[in-house]
Amino acid sequence: MGITQFLKKISGLFIENGNVLFRNDYRSAKSMIDSFPEPSSDMERAFYQYKCTMKRMNVPGRIVMNLGSLIMYLPYYFRFTHNKIPYSLQKYDAVFYKDKVSIDIVPNSVREEYPDILTLGIGVTKEMSLNREDLKFLKGLRRIKPWWFYFHLKVMMKLAMTSYCIRTYHPKALISHFEESFACSLMAEYCERKKIKYIGVMHGERLYTLKTAFFRCTEYYAWDQDYVNLLYSMRCERSQFRIEVPNALLQPEYNRKKDKEYDYTIYLQEESDESIAALQKVCEKMTSHGLRVAVRPHPRFSRRSFEKYFHGVEIQGSQDITLAESFSRTKAVIARFSTVLYQAWYIGIPIVIDDYTLPGQLERLRDLRYVMLDKPHELLSDVIRALDLEKANGDGK
Repeated sequence: MGITQFLKKISGLFIENGNVLFRNDYRSAKSMIDSFPEPSSDMERAFYQYKCTMKRMNVPGRIVMNLGSLIMYLPYYFRFTHNKIPYSLQKYDAVFYKDKVSIDIVPNSVREEYPDILTLGIGVTKEMSLNREDLKFLKGLRRIKPWWFYFHLKVMMKLAMTSYCIRTYHPKALISHFEESFACSLMAEYCERKKIKYIGVMHGERLYTLKTAFFRCTEYYAWDQDYVNLLYSMRCERSQFRIEVPNALLQPEYNRKKDKEYDYTIYLQEESDESIAALQKVCEKMTSHGLRVAVRPHPRFSRRSFEKYFHGVEIQGSQDITLAESFSRTKAVIARFSTVLYQAWYIGIPIVIDDYTLPGQLERLRDLRYVMLDKPHELLSDVIRALDLEKANGDGK
């Protein structure tokens, strides 16, 4: 396991899990974000974003992350300084760090400007390197904030990736979707000093959260003005924003005219036993009313056997049926808090936001300024209520 994957796994216990997502409500998050003065540099932006990120963790989490980072810093510091850059005459217009995300999230205008794009994974330590200039940069950060061990380790990792990439592939731009990293603004400044653009692309839903505050890229591509306004409110740098919808949302293979096999397709996420049981009841109620239903597990959480829970519905495997084909087969889309809601809404498929399987989550989403609640939609509870009313009227005849 590479250092990046290891840290992502550890941080997932404290920063990225579902409980942390909703730990801070809008009022407390806004109070924290508004407590900082206007940042005067990218370094200050990074500092503020780091402090906001750490605020999401409890005290034991902060201690574990900082102690672990203190232990790991020197071994990786020496490794990165001794990693050799391979001799290469090959140049690319841009490098895209995918990290399990398709290049289809990169807008077409960017792909046209940089037609020769190299796609890389992350976390391979042999593809991370630091030179003397980089060490001087890191020393300056340590002098200012000597006790922020997690900050220094994370910035060193991002810098080592970026430095290796620039010296090996000589790109005109780096394209990433790491705006939630507090190293983002520093990497933008580092690239710009070398006349290289640091381009950020939106790749998933956004809420009003501490982790996304203050960031800056050379350019950042958001899906629409609602998301830009949300990021404005989190005090992200304003001049960076561009609006463009990528192919990942456009779904060019979507067939609007295809006969619809299903009235509803339910798109799952990471599900608990409780949410599965609730969805099972939803499917049973819908099918008992003659509705045709399909269930599509999330690719990341598809190892669970769903067939034993959902009878009379199709279980769609993402390896067997593309998302565009899945959309082409359904009249409406049901999901809780998922990018598929925006994707479906954008191409004109009616969307139903699931407020039924996890009671209380809808209010948290509304509090955190969930953009899709301002788009035309139905709520799953209203759909269920209409089916119950239909049954009651039928029984009364």
